[in-house]
Amino acid sequence: MNFFEEKGNREVEKGGIDLERFCVVFLAYFDEARGHQLLLVHPAHLKEDEEFMQAESKTIFIHSIWWMSVELQEELNHVDLEFNGRNYLAKKFHAPSNRAKKRSGMNAETPETIVLILSIPINLNPFGGKILNNIYQKLVSEFKNDFSTAIEKSICEAKIIKSPRDKEVCIEGSKIIEEMRTTIKQVLDQFGKKIQANINSEDEKQRALAYLLYQDIKKRPQSKAENNLFFEPARESNVLDLTEVLRSKVSLADAYINKEESKINLTLINASNDDLDACSVSIAYIEDFFEKYFYSVDIDYWFAGEELNFQFECVGKKLKEEYLITVK
Repeated sequence: MNFFEEKGNREVEKGGIDLERFCVVFLAYFDEARGHQLLLVHPAHLKEDEEFMQAESKTIFIHSIWWMSVELQEELNHVDLEFNGRNYLAKKFHAPSNRAKKRSGMNAETPETIVLILSIPINLNPFGGKILNNIYQKLVSEFKNDFSTAIEKSICEAKIIKSPRDKEVCIEGSKIIEEMRTTIKQVLDQFGKKIQANINSEDEKQRALAYLLYQDIKKRPQSKAENNLFFEPARESNVLDLTEVLRSKVSLADAYINKEESKINLTLINASNDDLDACSVSIAYIEDFFEKYFYSVDIDYWFAGEELNFQFECVGKKLKEEYLITVK
């Protein structure tokens, strides 16, 4: 697994903060035969991450929203669950149905029970309710009569042998789910564009905004004059910070997570033709705004072309880990 990938002078999308880097949206439903089932995850690539889905599914399906009636939940607007540095905001609602049910006492018109959950870092709590409501209102206004087909598609996909009608439902339902994902993305993009530095003087919103801006600034490419070397994993920014004299001499050769030992391995190389002496390498784990844990080592002599390997504990437990590597 490559933990870091080299980052070039890529263009940053203008016009707002990329909330998809922080938010995960889950759309689930109650299946009268199979129980709680996931219908959609956004961003979509997370659904292919088995480790992520195994961990998140446990949190999603123990959420208290499942045991509340729709009427009671509506009085509360949304129900929250804080766990492991993230907040899971949930709404429960009914949608029209026209599919045959598999439980006695239920008919084709029995409404579908839908649960919408937004997972965000707890730092963004002041914005969470608004984001959730925007997604909910948009999905209901555009897909109120399509939830039943999307759910039936999920049920048909679980069948070993599919009839011609099942295949048609799968095709139609897949289109609906993709349209839902597009709508969710549009809501997140629009909300990100509305966030301004002077949005509100309230302390909580200012702290949440500062968190967003801090994360957003990190992904912006440095000016060519500074010529820093940047590296990032597949989903989050990481920086190799070099002093002026070392910028053309030191580079990151490799970085990966050893999941079995819960350790991170980094390899730095003296890429110059000169030997270096009296260097220092520090690796900090970033939690929110601050360096939470710190690892440092002094290097008396570093030969030209020599690779140095550093191994340290993987201390973070967040969905997206961040480390800052500094060489002086």
